[in-house]
Amino acid sequence: MLRDRIFILVFLLCVHSLVLGLTTSLPDFDTVIKNGKIVDGTGNPWFRGDIGISGDKIVKIGRIPSEKGKTIFDLEDIQDKATFVDPHQYPEGIEYVLVNGKIVVDHGKITGKLPGRILYGPGKK
Repeated sequence: MLRDRIFILVFLLCVHSLVLGLTTSLPDFDTVIKNGKIVDGTGNPWFRGDIGISGDKIVKIGRIPSEKGKTIFDLEDIQDKATFVDPHQYPEGIEYVLVNGKIVVDHGKITGKLPGRILYGPGKK
C-alpha cells in the first residue's frame, strides 16, 4: 500500500516536471535586434528584419518573436545621437542598463556608477 502511494507520487512528480519542461522554454538567443535595415552583401537591396545572436555569432536573420531573446534591442525605439562632430552622445530609447548587477542607466539617465572594468584586447601593451 505504501509502496503504491510512493510509486504514484513519483509518477505525478515526473509528469509535473515533464509538463513544466514543455511549457517553460529558455530564450533561443542572447540578443535579438528587431526592425533593422539588413544589407546581406549580395548586392540585393536592404530589407527590414530581425537578427538573433547567440554568443558571438549571428544565428538567425528574419522575423524573430521578442520572447525568443534574453536582451531585445528594438531599433524603432532606439535612436543613436552620436555624430562625427560630437561622438560622445548617448542613444535615446534605452531605459535601463545594468553592469555587474548595478544600474548605470536609469530611466534613460546616466547614474555615474562605474561597476565594470575596461577589457583590453591582445594588442594592448
